[in-house]
Amino acid sequence: MHAEHNVKAASVLTEQEQEKLAYLLKKLGHIHGDSLLDIPFPMKVRDELVTARRVEPHHVLPKSGWISFHFQEAADVERAIGLLHLSFEIAAKRFTRNTF
Repeated sequence: MHAEHNVKAASVLTEQEQEKLAYLLKKLGHIHGDSLLDIPFPMKVRDELVTARRVEPHHVLPKSGWISFHFQEAADVERAIGLLHLSFEIAAKRFTRNTF
């Protein structure tokens, strides 16, 4: 998030809510360079995505819930957004239940 967004968020969120939001944002995933996206999922979801060949096991931690998604064509951007959206939905459910 940009600094101006952090200031706005800080003005309306309690300290505990700010900590939860930071946790949520960290857990959505990250990009390496411009061609590799890593996202954590529960193992069940990760296994379903790998079996469907939508993603690959994580490039460093293949037995974890993390996945790796390689950008190879323009359409992969929309696929990556879909995966990040799924990650967000799962993390948001955990966020609202206070179960980290």
